[in-house]
Amino acid sequence: MLVNKENLLNAGYKTYASLINRNEPHYIESFEKRFDDENGKKYFIHLDCWDLRSLVKTKKDVDFGAKVQFNNENGETFDVSYFVRTGETTIEDVEKFFENMWVKMECSYYEEFGY
Repeated sequence: MLVNKENLLNAGYKTYASLINRNEPHYIESFEKRFDDENGKKYFIHLDCWDLRSLVKTKKDVDFGAKVQFNNENGETFDVSYFVRTGETTIEDVEKFFENMWVKMECSYYEEFGY
């Protein structure tokens, strides 16, 4: 499924208004989805939607940028961004990228479940 509002909502993402971006003139809205496994919360994928068509006349659609904030084993936090290619990037591409980052960077859980 290509990254767009309808597909994001169908894939379980929730909309929210970013407090950081809300006053930006080209910001539209944000989407978020939490990723867990049996041990705990791993990370949240955030996608921000921007309408830059008034700035770039060749643009025909809105843009999305994805980001995740990961934790490492030392308790340090780092951000990873992913630029979505409109009309090409799928939700599965984005989710696979961040899952690979979480595994390969040996990230820690956002929160572990205490059963």
